[in-house]
Amino acid sequence: MQPALTGSRDGVTSSVLPQRICLLVLGMHRSGTSAMTRLIGLLGADLPKTLLGPAPSNERGHWEAVPLVAHHDRLLERLGSRWDDWRKLDIGALAPSVREEAARAFHALIDEEYAASPLFVLKDPRICRFAPSVVELLAARNIASRHILVLRNPLAVAASLAERDGMTPGFATLMWLRHVLDAEAATRHAPRAIVSYETLLLDWRAAMRTVGARTAIRWPCPIEVTGPQVEAFLSAELQHHAPSRQELAARADIAHWVKAA
Repeated sequence: MQPALTGSRDGVTSSVLPQRICLLVLGMHRSGTSAMTRLIGLLGADLPKTLLGPAPSNERGHWEAVPLVAHHDRLLERLGSRWDDWRKLDIGALAPSVREEAARAFHALIDEEYAASPLFVLKDPRICRFAPSVVELLAARNIASRHILVLRNPLAVAASLAERDGMTPGFATLMWLRHVLDAEAATRHAPRAIVSYETLLLDWRAAMRTVGARTAIRWPCPIEVTGPQVEAFLSAELQHHAPSRQELAARADIAHWVKAA
C-alpha cells in the first residue's frame, strides 16, 4: 500500500461519529466513468457541488469536482507526473510536509464539495494512480470507501484519445493498462464492483443492481423510479467507438499485456 498523505482527522476516531460512505468511481480516462457517476447520482448519492461541465469530447458532462481535478493535477505535478503518464507513481517520494499540505487541501475540498453528505460519489480517473492514499484520507474522516471500477475495451479508449488528444494506440493502451492495474490492485481486498462500460449501456438496470449488491449499497432512489431520468441521459449515442474483443485480439500493434488485462 502506498504511504498515506495524512493521519487522523482532527483527532476524531471512527467510534465517535456514524460512518459515511464514499462511492469511489475508478477507471481509465474515456472509459465511461462519467456515465457511471451520473447514474450513481440519479440513484441518490450526492454529487460534488462544483461540477466540471460538458465539453465537445464529453457532451453530457464529466460529473466530477473542478477543484478536486485541479488538486490532483497539482499533486501529479509535485511528483513529476501528469494525467497522461503511464509510469508508476510513488506518493512516498513526497516530503512529509508536502503530503500533509496535500492532505489538508483534500480534506478542505471534501468539506466544501460534499459537506456532511452520508453517501456521496467521488470520481476522477487520476485517482487510479494513488487510490490507496485517497482511501486512507477518507478513512481518517470516518468515511468508508466502496469502489466501482469501470472498464472499457482499450481499443475504444485509444480511439477516443486519438481523436481528442492525438495520442498513438501504443501510448494510449499503456495508459489504460496502468490505470486499470493500479485500480484493481488497490481495491482487491475491499468492497468493489467491476462493470464494463459496454454492459452499462446494454443493460444499465442489471449493471446497477450488481453494483449495489457487490458494494452493499441500497440505492436511496430505487432503480424502478429513476428509470425515465436514466433513459433520458444514457443512450448508445454516448459510445462513439465500439470495437469488439475479437478486434482487440487481432491487433498486432497492441501489447499482449493489454489484451490479457
